[in-house]
Amino acid sequence: GEEKKTEEAKEEEVTEKKGGGDADGDGDGDGNGVSDDAESGVIKQGFLTKMGGTRKNWKRRWFVLNDTRLSYYKSDKDNKALGVVDLSKCKGIAKADPESPKPNSFAVKTPGRIYVINAASSDEAQEWVHALEDAVPEQVEDEEAGEEDEEDALLGIVNKLDNKLEEAYARQLELEKENTELKQKLVAVEDKLREKEG
Repeated sequence: GEEKKTEEAKEEEVTEKKGGGDADGDGDGDGNGVSDDAESGVIKQGFLTKMGGTRKNWKRRWFVLNDTRLSYYKSDKDNKALGVVDLSKCKGIAKADPESPKPNSFAVKTPGRIYVINAASSDEAQEWVHALEDAVPEQVEDEEAGEEDEEDALLGIVNKLDNKLEEAYARQLELEKENTELKQKLVAVEDKLREKEG
């Protein structure tokens, strides 16, 4: 279905075309084939899944990291970005707990929103986190004390989301277990009835 103009599309219209397109053309997201094309200035690019801002569903998006901007597109063929994250205003980047249901996810916190993004593998998530951390301008020294708290808070949010998913899975398993137990009880009752009849 045709998507309505979402909040992410409204967030920031990109005024310039995506420079140079997919430089390495393999779309594997490892970033090693990206040219040093001065015009595009692409640091890293690849497919990641992003949690929606309004509806908390996951959508596959083509991400391009360019200087201090992280832009995301519907596909690697699109020139018009759905949204742009201004990393110069970034408040922190945090990787999810390895024990969580989505261990390859990470969060990018900006003043207006927290972006929760999931990579295909742990290595890929780590590469993106490093690239993003390098792209974020150095914070003022006196803010350092609050940075760890900020990161803990971000991790807390990512873990809370993961916990909600985990709770839902756990509840589903409980219901399946209850269902199995009820079936077993029913079989036991039927067996007893047969014994009495016998």
